[in-house]
Amino acid sequence: MFSTKELRFIPADSPPPPPKDFKSVEFGCTFAPYMLWADWDEKNGWSAPVIGEVQPITLHPAALVLHFAVETMETLKAFRGVDDRIRMFRAEYKAHALNLGAQRATLPSFDEAAMLECWGRLAVANRDWIPPAGEGALYMRPMIIGTEATFLHKRPRSARLHINCTVWSKPFGGDGLTMYADARYIRAWPGGVCEHKMGCVYAPTLLVNEVASINGCNQVLWLFDAEKEVVTEGGGMNLCFVMQTDTGKELVTPAVAEDREKTIVYPGLMRDSILQLKAADFGLTAIGERELSMNDLRLASRQGLLLECFGCGTGAALCAVKSIFDKKSDNWITPTQAAQSPVAKALAAFFDAICLGNELPNSPSWAYVVDERH
Repeated sequence: MFSTKELRFIPADSPPPPPKDFKSVEFGCTFAPYMLWADWDEKNGWSAPVIGEVQPITLHPAALVLHFAVETMETLKAFRGVDDRIRMFRAEYKAHALNLGAQRATLPSFDEAAMLECWGRLAVANRDWIPPAGEGALYMRPMIIGTEATFLHKRPRSARLHINCTVWSKPFGGDGLTMYADARYIRAWPGGVCEHKMGCVYAPTLLVNEVASINGCNQVLWLFDAEKEVVTEGGGMNLCFVMQTDTGKELVTPAVAEDREKTIVYPGLMRDSILQLKAADFGLTAIGERELSMNDLRLASRQGLLLECFGCGTGAALCAVKSIFDKKSDNWITPTQAAQSPVAKALAAFFDAICLGNELPNSPSWAYVVDERH
């Protein structure tokens, strides 16, 4: 049973000081001093979690994670609120998503409440590395990997959980992303695993990112079906489009299949949150999901009805897309309000307020406030 009752904290002898300027820290390359780990095997179950100094892990070269990518991961952020308390945005959703990914990869499941407490305890250990309120967050990446040494293609008999943290302080995408849309490349397909965060989903996209870069773009707009050109995601983010309709402005995001095992769109946390909001609060007449194709975007763009496009995800938060290179037509699609992105900015401010403890009284209870009394 995965439990925090015997969680051990091993203080570092000389932990590195936090950055003097958080905005100068390169995301994903500078790590907070403490990590968390726990081991599992089929005989003994989970070991007691340990929080200790960041350190290399030892793996047999035949470990299943290295040969068959038996692993899953998630991402979340710990924010310092205006009251100096630590908050995580919808952390319960993230714990459940990690559990589902573990089950799909035949890795051990865990008690989600205990996992939440582990995340909180690790955030407290790295408290000095959480930027001041409104200046960033501590980005956390929990990962479970299959560690059994075998060349057999099988369910692992041993596994390891580890969580590392880095500083997130710079909004992703700067003044707006440019995306490359080319139906020759596919990121997800029905019956695949795009509803989970797994390395096997991300590794094949790296080369296509380089193709996008050669074509003057910094992300890929992923399509499915060369004829239909169904819009799925942008980079590793969900996408939202703001369209002008006869009745007003509508926000629409590519639909997730009711049968999650058949979806070609990742059911991301930020996407799910946006779909639960009241459209009128953001100057919209509707918020919804449906299938979108490149032809839909081409037509809306020609008619001046495509107002905004933005990506949303844990790492990116909300990031405007200023233009899309359409490989098929050899043209750029540019939303008319790409520079201003009023809806994206209003949504970003709404979510920021929740993470910082500044939310309005009628806001959803989406902040997981860390209990620091340990």
